[in-house]
Amino acid sequence: MRKRFGESALHFNEAFEWVSDSPMREWKTKIGCISQCWSRTTYPNRDLPIIEINLQRAIRMFGTFKNKV
Repeated sequence: MRKRFGESALHFNEAFEWVSDSPMREWKTKIGCISQCWSRTTYPNRDLPIIEINLQRAIRMFGTFKNKV
């Protein structure tokens, strides 16, 4: 996750904790959900875009996968 998004991504710490606090068998699926739920966004007074992880969307997506298994 650190390589893909960088620790400066918005909500990175929350997303990392969501993955690391879960059983190892769920890590790959959760990281896959996070990989589908991010975007580059710009903010005033910033020259470069920043990555933002939509953790709530990733959690909903994971719930959908988990219910199907």
